[in-house]
Amino acid sequence: MDLIARVRNWALARPRVLLVDAPGATTLRWSVEAELDRRGWPCAVSPADTDLLVVLGEPGPELAEAVDVLWSQVPEPRRRVEVQGTGDVAVALDQGRAALVRPAESGTKEDGRPSPASLLSNDEDEDAHDEGMGHAGHEGMDHGGGGHEGMDHGGGGHEGMDHGGGGHEGMDHGGGGHEGMDHGGGGHE
Repeated sequence: MDLIARVRNWALARPRVLLVDAPGATTLRWSVEAELDRRGWPCAVSPADTDLLVVLGEPGPELAEAVDVLWSQVPEPRRRVEVQGTGDVAVALDQGRAALVRPAESGTKEDGRPSPASLLSNDEDEDAHDEGMGHAGHEGMDHGGGGHEGMDHGGGGHEGMDHGGGGHEGMDHGGGGHEGMDHGGGGHE
């Protein structure tokens, strides 16, 4: 066994596992989590942290598409296994780890996975992403001006502060909103 194979085997002795469970696969998820705990294999927290992606149950078309996007974001070395029943758990995890530690053929890419951007792109109208984006409730709101008009800062501001001649005299506030503010004589003549 050469050095690279030993290091690879050591590094992947406890692969980080990311679970994706289809609706209705709760019992299967519990079985897989129990097996992962028994083996001491940690759960991954993101695609970048994943060695082994385990898909539980039979995902529908939308979830399968989301899993493909997720899979495209998992770095090499990586493996993806599907578990359909509780009897398949140990075998699927063993096969996944064995495939992980097996060296890839040099110079070939493991799979022809597309980029995440190509999986997420579509030919629909580019403005379609704005549909349903809760912009309601802004009608009649005044977003301009800077927002300090008529505010009373209640003396909690500039009294007794030495502005060192660098005050606000001669500055163009351009409607920035200091009208009606009581700055306690701090240079806004």
